[in-house]
Amino acid sequence: MGFADTKNPKPQEAERWQILSPIRNHEVGTTEINRKVQLEYKIRLLRSNRYGPRPFGEQEIVWTDKVIQIFNCRRRGWPRNESNLNYVANGEIGLVVRTGKGNTSDMLDVMYSTQPEVSYRYFRNEVDDNLELAYALTVHKAQGSDFEIVFFILPQTAATLSRELLYTGLTRFRRKMVLLIERDTTVLERLRNPQYSDTLLRNTNLFTLAVRPESVERPYPAQLIHRTATGVLVRSKSEVIVADTLTRLGISYEYEKKLPSKTDPNDFRLPDFTVSYEGDTYFWEHLGMLYIPSYQEQWERKEQWYKENGYFDRLITSEDGPDGSIDATAIERIARERIL
Repeated sequence: MGFADTKNPKPQEAERWQILSPIRNHEVGTTEINRKVQLEYKIRLLRSNRYGPRPFGEQEIVWTDKVIQIFNCRRRGWPRNESNLNYVANGEIGLVVRTGKGNTSDMLDVMYSTQPEVSYRYFRNEVDDNLELAYALTVHKAQGSDFEIVFFILPQTAATLSRELLYTGLTRFRRKMVLLIERDTTVLERLRNPQYSDTLLRNTNLFTLAVRPESVERPYPAQLIHRTATGVLVRSKSEVIVADTLTRLGISYEYEKKLPSKTDPNDFRLPDFTVSYEGDTYFWEHLGMLYIPSYQEQWERKEQWYKENGYFDRLITSEDGPDGSIDATAIERIARERIL
């Protein structure tokens, strides 16, 4: 029996970095990315028999490839030891540390980052049922794992994209996250909208969305369950009152519409309401937690941004009371005085 090499790669390195994508079968999906990465870095192993047996399975797995177990599997580990788990779980990531030719079948050995002292053997006819390349993973497969460095690919459109998937992808790194976004930040701006929440579309009251992507403008989590009279999802009951008051007065608005800086298109804010009336545009901010010092400080920074970018004269603000109350008549009075 001859093995390709006796110097084992370090299985702990398997989770040092990871490419993530929301999709599998696409130009920027995991299948294509895995193929390109393998062709770039393992081409000699793929084309030469000097390094052991021919590649394994449909994905042509070779020595030192990064792989993932795709089904829960009971399997004997080596070296034999009572403390071995003798089990590989779906989603475990490792490296092919050896490949060899046997009398009846070729084989490869994998060591997983979760079990770095144990190797598991797969014969050629077992590879496709158990292993896939893992240089790139779908966000779904990466759930429950984290990595030192993550390269997160975000196409403009993908059927699987949702607020929840975005949040999962953005929280898989321990040290560094690199976003590779197609064209511009439109996809990130779109997924901030509550209507792109998978959770809110479920016909159940068992779950509510209590976590959302962090923003320097709105650092406080909110359950995105509030709907205006016209069906627009907003972040608070106070914003429902503001929105419905505008609607009742015949004033049109857009919720959290991007407002760019006058000098830097990549610098923008999201006013609560961008209000339009008879050709004039206003930006309405409802301030709900001014009694919290950090909220007050962040609002002051945002207010300064409005001043620096020439929007301050069109800024309208309303506030909750110190006890969290809101006065609908005061909201209507502000709208009549500033807009009508």
